[in-house]
Amino acid sequence: MNYIKTIKGQTLIETALMLLFLLTILLMVTEFARAWFTKNSLKNAVRQGARVAVVTTPPIANFSLTCPNSNNVVISSVCSQPGVPAGTNVTLNCSATPCTSNSTVTVTATTTFTYVVGGSPWLWPKTQNLSTNASMRYE
Repeated sequence: MNYIKTIKGQTLIETALMLLFLLTILLMVTEFARAWFTKNSLKNAVRQGARVAVVTTPPIANFSLTCPNSNNVVISSVCSQPGVPAGTNVTLNCSATPCTSNSTVTVTATTTFTYVVGGSPWLWPKTQNLSTNASMRYE
Protein backbone atom coordinates (compact mmCIF):
# COMPACT_ATOMS: atom_id res chain seq x y z
CA MET A 1 0.00 0.00 0.00
CA ASN A 2 2.85 2.43 0.74
CA TYR A 3 4.34 1.73 -2.67
CA ILE A 4 1.20 3.04 -4.47
CA LYS A 5 1.14 6.24 -2.37
CA THR A 6 4.83 6.87 -3.16
CA ILE A 7 4.24 6.51 -6.91
CA LYS A 8 1.30 8.93 -6.81
CA GLY A 9 3.41 11.51 -4.99
CA GLN A 10 6.29 11.10 -7.42
CA THR A 11 3.98 11.62 -10.40
CA LEU A 12 2.55 14.77 -8.84
CA ILE A 13 6.02 16.26 -8.28
CA GLU A 14 7.22 15.35 -11.78
CA THR A 15 4.08 16.89 -13.30
CA ALA A 16 4.56 20.10 -11.31
CA LEU A 17 8.20 20.43 -12.38
CA MET A 18 7.43 19.76 -16.05
CA LEU A 19 4.47 22.14 -15.98
CA LEU A 20 6.70 24.88 -14.56
CA PHE A 21 9.27 24.22 -17.30
CA LEU A 22 6.65 24.24 -20.09
CA LEU A 23 4.99 27.42 -18.80
CA THR A 24 8.39 29.16 -18.70
CA ILE A 25 9.01 28.22 -22.34
CA LEU A 26 5.51 29.41 -23.29
CA LEU A 27 6.15 32.73 -21.54
CA MET A 28 9.49 33.14 -23.35
CA VAL A 29 7.88 32.50 -26.74
CA THR A 30 5.07 34.94 -25.99
CA GLU A 31 7.44 37.72 -24.89
CA PHE A 32 9.66 37.17 -27.94
CA ALA A 33 6.61 37.35 -30.22
CA ARG A 34 5.48 40.64 -28.64
CA ALA A 35 8.94 42.16 -29.10
CA TRP A 36 9.10 40.92 -32.70
CA PHE A 37 5.66 42.40 -33.44
CA THR A 38 6.70 45.78 -32.01
CA LYS A 39 9.94 45.78 -34.02
CA ASN A 40 8.05 44.94 -37.24
CA SER A 41 5.45 47.61 -36.49
CA LEU A 42 8.20 50.20 -36.06
CA LYS A 43 9.84 49.11 -39.32
CA ASN A 44 6.58 49.45 -41.25
CA ALA A 45 5.88 52.81 -39.60
CA VAL A 46 9.24 54.33 -40.55
CA ARG A 47 8.84 53.08 -44.11
CA GLN A 48 5.48 54.85 -44.26
CA GLY A 49 7.04 57.97 -42.71
CA ALA A 50 9.83 57.97 -45.31
CA ARG A 51 7.27 57.65 -48.12
CA VAL A 52 5.27 60.55 -46.74
CA ALA A 53 8.44 62.64 -46.27
CA VAL A 54 9.59 62.29 -49.87
CA VAL A 55 6.21 63.00 -51.51
CA THR A 56 5.26 66.05 -49.44
CA THR A 57 6.66 69.54 -49.85
CA PRO A 58 10.34 69.79 -48.90
CA PRO A 59 10.58 68.52 -45.33
CA ILE A 60 12.41 70.34 -42.60
CA ALA A 61 16.01 69.16 -42.74
CA ASN A 62 16.40 67.68 -39.24
CA PHE A 63 13.95 67.32 -36.38
CA SER A 64 12.91 64.88 -33.68
CA LEU A 65 9.52 64.51 -31.95
CA THR A 66 7.88 62.01 -29.62
CA CYS A 67 4.61 60.15 -30.32
CA PRO A 68 1.81 61.08 -30.09
CA ASN A 69 2.46 64.39 -31.83
CA SER A 70 0.38 65.60 -34.76
CA ASN A 71 2.29 68.82 -35.48
CA ASN A 72 4.09 67.25 -38.42
CA VAL A 73 2.64 65.09 -41.19
CA VAL A 74 5.64 62.71 -41.19
CA ILE A 75 5.50 62.16 -37.42
CA SER A 76 1.73 61.72 -37.58
CA SER A 77 2.08 59.09 -40.29
CA VAL A 78 4.60 57.16 -38.19
CA CYS A 79 2.71 57.48 -34.89
CA SER A 80 -0.64 56.52 -36.37
CA GLN A 81 0.56 53.13 -37.62
CA PRO A 82 -0.80 50.13 -35.70
CA GLY A 83 1.52 48.71 -33.07
CA VAL A 84 3.65 51.84 -32.57
CA PRO A 85 3.77 52.48 -28.82
CA ALA A 86 3.23 55.92 -27.30
CA GLY A 87 6.50 57.55 -26.34
CA THR A 88 8.27 56.48 -29.51
CA ASN A 89 10.89 59.02 -30.55
CA VAL A 90 10.77 59.75 -34.31
CA THR A 91 13.63 61.57 -36.06
CA LEU A 92 13.73 62.86 -39.63
CA ASN A 93 17.11 63.68 -41.17
CA CYS A 94 17.89 64.98 -44.63
CA SER A 95 21.32 64.61 -46.22
CA ALA A 96 21.22 68.23 -47.44
CA THR A 97 20.04 71.39 -45.70
CA PRO A 98 17.52 72.38 -46.98
CA CYS A 99 16.24 69.17 -48.56
CA THR A 100 16.68 69.41 -52.29
CA SER A 101 16.17 67.03 -55.18
CA ASN A 102 18.21 63.82 -54.86
CA SER A 103 18.72 64.30 -51.11
CA THR A 104 18.32 61.25 -48.91
CA VAL A 105 15.60 61.44 -46.27
CA THR A 106 16.03 59.10 -43.30
CA VAL A 107 13.29 58.46 -40.76
CA THR A 108 14.32 56.78 -37.49
CA ALA A 109 12.07 55.47 -34.71
CA THR A 110 13.32 54.49 -31.27
CA THR A 111 11.25 53.10 -28.41
CA THR A 112 11.74 51.26 -25.14
CA PHE A 113 10.00 47.90 -25.14
CA THR A 114 8.92 46.66 -21.70
CA TYR A 115 8.45 42.95 -21.18
CA VAL A 116 5.54 41.78 -19.04
CA VAL A 117 7.92 39.56 -17.11
CA GLY A 118 11.65 40.08 -17.11
CA GLY A 119 14.58 40.97 -15.00
CA SER A 120 16.27 39.15 -12.16
CA PRO A 121 15.32 35.46 -12.27
CA TRP A 122 14.46 35.45 -15.97
CA LEU A 123 16.79 35.01 -18.92
CA TRP A 124 15.83 38.34 -20.53
CA PRO A 125 15.97 41.97 -19.33
CA LYS A 126 12.95 43.97 -18.12
CA THR A 127 13.28 46.56 -20.92
CA GLN A 128 14.98 46.70 -24.29
CA ASN A 129 15.59 49.59 -26.69
CA LEU A 130 14.25 48.98 -30.19
CA SER A 131 15.38 51.21 -33.04
CA THR A 132 14.89 51.08 -36.78
CA ASN A 133 15.19 53.42 -39.76
CA ALA A 134 14.23 53.75 -43.40
CA SER A 135 15.72 55.95 -46.13
CA MET A 136 14.39 57.20 -49.44
CA ARG A 137 15.60 59.72 -52.01
CA TYR A 138 13.71 63.01 -52.13
CA GLU A 139 12.55 63.78 -55.67
